[in-house]
Amino acid sequence: RNDSSDTNFVVVGYDENNPNALILLGSGSSGIEGIKATCKADDVCYSLLRVNYTFEKAGVIKSDASRFIFVYLRPESIPLQRKMKIGTAEGQVKKLFTPFMKNFEISSLDELNKDKV
Repeated sequence: RNDSSDTNFVVVGYDENNPNALILLGSGSSGIEGIKATCKADDVCYSLLRVNYTFEKAGVIKSDASRFIFVYLRPESIPLQRKMKIGTAEGQVKKLFTPFMKNFEISSLDELNKDKV
């Protein structure tokens, strides 16, 4: 985590050759659109998104803050057995991304948009 970096998202998912191992699927500076382009729509993905907010602005002085948002994509189309297996590891995966301000659990990438964030 580096607030001075342009990188504002990271996406990890499960390795096709080793379904118990997480791999980096991508990262970049295109925010929500980058997450949508990087996530596998038919498998579980975990993302961390950095969003910059301006809380207060008075003249030339402003108060900025960065917040991190955890996004958990679990499509309805994945088999029940896989959902259950991944569900047992969910807490451990969240610990890898902690701390974050908000947690979004979605079943489709269409659910992820700027209005929700």
